[in-house]
Amino acid sequence: KKGYYKDSATGYYMPDSHNWQLLRKAVLMRLNDRATGEYIADFLNDSHLSVRKTEQDEYKLVKMTKNMVSDFLTDEFYTGVYKHGDNISNLNDQYNFLPLITPDEFITLGRNIASSFDKEFRGRGNVAQRLEFGLLREKVICDFCDRVMTFQRTKLQRGKNKGKWLFSFYCRNKECIRHNDKEAILKYGHKLPKGIRAKFVNAHIEWTLRHLTENVGEAHKRYIDRIESDVVVKRATVRRKLADAKNDLKLQRDYYSKYQNFQVSNPVEYKQYHNGKLDFHQAQIISIEDLIAKLEEEKIRLSNALPTREEFVELINSYLETILKTTDVVEEDLVYREVVLNLRANDDFISVIKLNPPYDLMVDLSENTSWSG
Repeated sequence: KKGYYKDSATGYYMPDSHNWQLLRKAVLMRLNDRATGEYIADFLNDSHLSVRKTEQDEYKLVKMTKNMVSDFLTDEFYTGVYKHGDNISNLNDQYNFLPLITPDEFITLGRNIASSFDKEFRGRGNVAQRLEFGLLREKVICDFCDRVMTFQRTKLQRGKNKGKWLFSFYCRNKECIRHNDKEAILKYGHKLPKGIRAKFVNAHIEWTLRHLTENVGEAHKRYIDRIESDVVVKRATVRRKLADAKNDLKLQRDYYSKYQNFQVSNPVEYKQYHNGKLDFHQAQIISIEDLIAKLEEEKIRLSNALPTREEFVELINSYLETILKTTDVVEEDLVYREVVLNLRANDDFISVIKLNPPYDLMVDLSENTSWSG
């Protein structure tokens, strides 16, 4: 397995120092930056990723491809799960195996398994998959029949926008007046569209975010109440993890010092019975130091997790900025789902919008019960 060699005396998989660190960095590139397979493969190739079977073998350069990156990121071995035929073993229980990927990380790196565990998939999605994600699913209601409208996307085949995607919401209720042209003409004087373009829906949400100016104080208090208990739990969890990590770091440093002294005083015995221990404990130390640095950052972030009134207003402005600038429908939908409870679509306008708490306290309903633009 890349990043490990087999100890010739025990047969155990041991972290292969520099190469283990390269693969660990590749995992973080995918998790934190959602780097593509091609980008990670180029990084590993430029860094001269090498493999060897045992500590006695010569290194061989590996030529990584995007498919090889995908295979290693979804290989359960790197969490410590070893399969041989029908037999499965947890290496973490067998000896002091150093996993490259934690179970939580492994879950988020696989699309299907992330969905099963209700976790956010951290890999790369192609354009079609991200478009299929949709916008405001189950939140757009037909104003004529009170049914939820379906999100759909259509690729334009002609005109200056050929090749681009058109987003809309479609009413599939055949009993709705939208599908009865004769009745619509009698009642409204014209046919009704079967759906509504997403741009009209998005424009209304944008307009609403621009006018969230009423009752900011009460809304801010409600927002704090909503997230405070969660923040308290997360703070306690980070403190516990930080204490455990610091204890582990002290233990690994003690081991490293012990084997370092033993190697100097008994080089033959060290090579025969303990070869690779220094590399192993050094890799452990580097990994734990990296974890401690991340936990310290998380501790600082959580200490500032409850926003002031001014920061809360700035949070609303950041939502607006996101939907105005982003080209990613997933990112755009995250804002919509945070703010919008549901909305009602009439002809080519939104008649009513309802916001989630606490944002609903910031709307002057006398001015926002009907809107078109």
